[in-house]
Amino acid sequence: IIQSLRDQLASSEQEVERLNLTCTKLRAAVKAATHSSESDMDLMKRDQNTLKYENDQLSFSLNESKLKLKNEADKYQQLHSRYLSAKCTIESRELELTSLNETIEEQSRKLDYHSKKFLDLQDTHEKLRKTNMQLLVEIKTIKDQYQIP
Repeated sequence: IIQSLRDQLASSEQEVERLNLTCTKLRAAVKAATHSSESDMDLMKRDQNTLKYENDQLSFSLNESKLKLKNEADKYQQLHSRYLSAKCTIESRELELTSLNETIEEQSRKLDYHSKKFLDLQDTHEKLRKTNMQLLVEIKTIKDQYQIP
């Protein structure tokens, strides 16, 4: 966009240069035509004034175009800065998410390990409970057999 605007500015500047050259040529023609009649001289002066007015108008338009181009370039630069800032923020968030995902995976592995340990302990507890019940039954049987209170 900026390059396109610069190209337009360069084109406008070339047009002003061309018109300035035309004005210079006309001035030279006016000097050469001093031997012409008074009416020819008046026409040339009028043409010269017209060209000077047109040149002034083009210079004014060129300056307006330069100002507009500068404003557009500033807007583009601001947008580009905002884009780069947003891009950095996104990349930072992606790194945070990656870190969080790794933490979640690690915690999930730990949870799986502890769940397995818990199930093993629960199984062991159940076996011990059954063994305890058997021992109580055996103790009761022995007490009944020997009549121990």
